[in-house]
Amino acid sequence: RRFTFTRDRGPDPDGFDGRPGAFSPDGRLIALGLDEEGIRLWDAKDLTPDGPALRETGGNVWALAFAPDGQKLASVTIQGQAALWDVEKRSLLWGPFTVARGPVMGVSISADGRLLATAGPGGVKLWDVATGDARGTIGDVGVPAGDVAFSPSGSTLAFVHEHGGTVEVWDVASRSRTATLRVAGA
Repeated sequence: RRFTFTRDRGPDPDGFDGRPGAFSPDGRLIALGLDEEGIRLWDAKDLTPDGPALRETGGNVWALAFAPDGQKLASVTIQGQAALWDVEKRSLLWGPFTVARGPVMGVSISADGRLLATAGPGGVKLWDVATGDARGTIGDVGVPAGDVAFSPSGSTLAFVHEHGGTVEVWDVASRSRTATLRVAGA
């Protein structure tokens, strides 16, 4: 069924309302970026707010990702910031801190919950989930990435070039490209 999360404005005619959303792996919660800086967690069953808003995001949230176990929630912002939250305690684990100069378009957490990937103007960067420390890059530095996703096993990572048309698939351990896909019609 359709529903609107905020009262201040509805979706645009193209169907994107400017706020990202993500379901928790167990389907119990929906995380939604707010018009103002922050994240609101919603009960997916009755569509009511679940706890206080998470406000310390470092800017307007552009993308969200739950860890596969549902215990952590990552956010990235238009202002190039990343933050990681403890979902149960509704507390900030680390961040916000700068991960890119400019908008960060995508975020993903590996299957084992150890790596966070961010996609932005500087490409795909990897971060240690426990500490927030940098763990290197995937792809060519400086090639803008528009979104990123780990495979269910966590051994592979894919990202789309910011301006579309190309998807790169990488082996995470060896940091080697395994495939380049051209998207038809892009």
